[in-house]
Amino acid sequence: MKRTIATLLLVIGGTAVCQAAPLADATLLIQHEVTEVGADGITRQMKFQERFIRRGDQIWVERILPAGAHDEHDHAKGGQGHKHLDLAAAARWIVLGPDKRPVVRLVNRHDKVIINVPEAEYGNIGYDGNWENALHLLAPAQLQNMKETGRPADHLRVYESGGNARRLKVTWDTRLELPRRVESVTTSGLGQKRMVASDQPAPAALPWATLQDYRQKEYSDYLD
Repeated sequence: MKRTIATLLLVIGGTAVCQAAPLADATLLIQHEVTEVGADGITRQMKFQERFIRRGDQIWVERILPAGAHDEHDHAKGGQGHKHLDLAAAARWIVLGPDKRPVVRLVNRHDKVIINVPEAEYGNIGYDGNWENALHLLAPAQLQNMKETGRPADHLRVYESGGNARRLKVTWDTRLELPRRVESVTTSGLGQKRMVASDQPAPAALPWATLQDYRQKEYSDYLD
């Protein structure tokens, strides 16, 4: 009888068990491309790459900067005893805290500093405060409002949605539980955004495991 009840509970709770299963590790190269046509007729294009690492409840996102294109020494100079906080060069390290709220830090490798970021300043560093968005690159709940339109592979699902202002297409990886490709186009065709995620080799050492000699500072320390 006990076995029967246990089996029944497993069947009933199967969905919950699957949802609670640990997420697969992910090490990705994220390529972003944004194209906009202004009212002046000029097309502006922006491209950049990021390194994304996910292990359990820890996430690391770091902009990939070409050698020689970014002078960290100049950015480290500031008046009144303050140093300029260079957001482009700082990695974003997000951890899910004991209270199930994200703990956000910036990591400045040049100065070997970890900067604690309060929730009120999330917008200033380009973080929306949504843990699910950070963990999955796109909150899975958003797919519920989209229509599945294709299955190019066993582990891939294509979802699409459209509105008065913008059309969205997402290629979702069910193994990693994150998008492999996100394409957003305004209905006017004047604005396009594309994100592509590709697998990368896992690092020999996780970036947050190499911060033992880094100093701790507060985000307010960089404000004039």
